[in-house]
Amino acid sequence: MVADDPASRAVWYGPDGVLAAQLAPDSLAIECSTLSYQWVLELGAKAIAQGLRYLDAPVTGLPDTAAAGELTLLVGGDPEHLSAARPLLTAFSKRIIHFGQVGTGTAYKLLVNMLGAVQIASAAETMAVAERVASTPNGC
Repeated sequence: MVADDPASRAVWYGPDGVLAAQLAPDSLAIECSTLSYQWVLELGAKAIAQGLRYLDAPVTGLPDTAAAGELTLLVGGDPEHLSAARPLLTAFSKRIIHFGQVGTGTAYKLLVNMLGAVQIASAAETMAVAERVASTPNGC
């Protein structure tokens, strides 16, 4: 897992990257980073064109969850590819949710992140209003 699209691009497309290697046909290619939807679609198409079984499988969970091997994976890709990858994925995840074709795992992860951001912003605004009310003589 890497931090962003440029880091993922380097891992996959770099001169020593995954897609530069001579991988056996039907090798699994799994990207677990939270990345842009467009990049995941591009990467998936390239990996599939090279004969690989590609899954996008971004994770949810905090560092302690990861250390315990209890992450949740939001997966996009062929169900047969997911079945083949499941033994590997269960080594670091407690829950695997398959959403559909390549890119859908990433799309749902981005939606989860958006909901979290909205909740944080809402909580901050609520606290700001509460502080203003508490510091006003008549509560308004």
